Amino acid sequence: DNPTQEWDIATVARCIQTTLLFNDEEAAEATAIQQNNDADRGSGEWILYTFDQAGVSGHVNHRDTFRAVQHLVDQQQQPKVDTSASNSDNKSLFISQAWMLQSESNLLAKYIPVYSWCLLLLPWLKLLLIGASATTDHHAPKNAVADSAGKTSNSLCYRLHAPHLNWAAMATHQSQFVWYRRLFVVFSCYTYVNIWHPIAPTIK
Repeated sequence: DNPTQEWDIATVARCIQTTLLFNDEEAAEATAIQQNNDADRGSGEWILYTFDQAGVSGHVNHRDTFRAVQHLVDQQQQPKVDTSASNSDNKSLFISQAWMLQSESNLLAKYIPVYSWCLLLLPWLKLLLIGASATTDHHAPKNAVADSAGKTSNSLCYRLHAPHLNWAAMATHQSQFVWYRRLFVVFSCYTYVNIWHPIAPTIK
């Protein structure tokens, strides 16, 4: 990747499509071997998770990746030509859902996630002050994210209550886990909460 050089959106979309189709066939072949029969090769149905228009960190290639997924989603809305008679082995790719990670534009909220840190401390405070019998967490439905007006949307909210898992996962990539990424893992709000919004087609 390159922080100043944009990627061609059509090329990125083709790379995503090729990778998904390849993995779909790999999974189908493994299933066929386990079942010892000639199972159909892949369903071609996928759920994609990517960056949003801001690219989380503003990285130009992150934004390009979002636009490539948006391109694939839009492509599904266009009328398809039936090629089954000429190529019966042609495998189609269907993106059943596509989600984008919400970027945090406020630098204080992005790198000093006080609210998320407080949420991490709450269970321990409950244990100390109330006791184990009253520590049951009541989580809102993960698809009920409230906006500023108090209304709910179809977004997804995931909270990580064991942030050390994120550190352990990043530590497996020693060449990439340099000092500023270590700071990012500790202080970034993305370690503690991710909010995902559905990517809707722009073509009706």
